[in-house]
Amino acid sequence: MGRFRSFGLEKPKHRIFDQDLVVNQQLPYFLKHGRIAVRPEIARFDGRTVHFTDGTSGEYDTLVWATGFRTTFPFLRDGLLAWDKGQPRLISHTFAPGLANLYFAGLVAPRSGAGMLLMNSSRLLAEAALLQQRLRTPIGDLYARVSKPSGEILAGGPELRWQVLRGRWMVRAMTGLATLRSQRVGAPAPTRRERTPIRAALRRAA
Repeated sequence: MGRFRSFGLEKPKHRIFDQDLVVNQQLPYFLKHGRIAVRPEIARFDGRTVHFTDGTSGEYDTLVWATGFRTTFPFLRDGLLAWDKGQPRLISHTFAPGLANLYFAGLVAPRSGAGMLLMNSSRLLAEAALLQQRLRTPIGDLYARVSKPSGEILAGGPELRWQVLRGRWMVRAMTGLATLRSQRVGAPAPTRRERTPIRAALRRAA
């Protein structure tokens, strides 16, 4: 493809992956064939005339203002979630700290395909919901011991896959421990291995 500037685009001022990606194979084609014209930022409007920051101007019939989206949850009471830069602070994009039986799906902007991520994320949610019925402590609080809450929604594909798979592994491990605990009668003092953070937290939560 070559450099962006060969298509009339400015060189990005940010590092790669610091901003949303444009995933579109047709954009370079339409730029090369003149179907799309690149313009700088808008300085002001004068009726149908748009003035740009480089001093040029032009008349346009329609303006599509693509500003993205704003995350809101009007069905949740105010103050229930902690927010950071317009996004709720979640653990692994799924769990809200201190809240049981509340999960979030799809509140992430992956820098890759989402097919396998959606499949594994749905399995994680199903497994977590079943486990939460057996615990008093929110699963998110246990998960927070290895993954801190964040309001960042941009994430790389490999990073997301690892988070989801790690989450499923942890939920399965906690499910197994909860099952063993429910089967034990007159359980002895915890062994050294049981004193690891997740195991110790699970003993308090069950």
